Amino acid sequence: MVMIKNDSLLTSVYRKPTDCLKMLHYSSFHPQHCKRGIVFSQAQRIHRLCSEQTERTRHLNVLRDALLTSGYDLTMVDRQMERAIRVPREELLKRHPRAVGEQFRVPLVTTYFPGAEKLRHILRNLQHILDSDSKCREAFPHRPL
Repeated sequence: MVMIKNDSLLTSVYRKPTDCLKMLHYSSFHPQHCKRGIVFSQAQRIHRLCSEQTERTRHLNVLRDALLTSGYDLTMVDRQMERAIRVPREELLKRHPRAVGEQFRVPLVTTYFPGAEKLRHILRNLQHILDSDSKCREAFPHRPL
């Protein structure tokens, strides 16, 4: 949301009137890092979008309440929120170009399952097979994502 106040542009989070702030429930079968990532990324989004401290605090409190209602642990929520707002807002507003080659990485997308982390390690450990074959090296010049 963009507003004009005292000849300045201010920004904040816009929520549709129908938004009921439903979050992934903490008891869902998702890995812990996904649940922490939800808290961190949503807090960082609020931090980036809100140009005024009071608006940022208000939206963070709304987020905290929604997460607690969805079964999240208060200590974890506060820790991830503090981590998110530690990054200076000016840094979050900068454009960060991808590293050379990053835009060409082929993603491997799977549904989550308990062995997904093992699969990631196996694929990383077998990267040398792709690198050793000229056709594979041509198809995958960069490590798959």
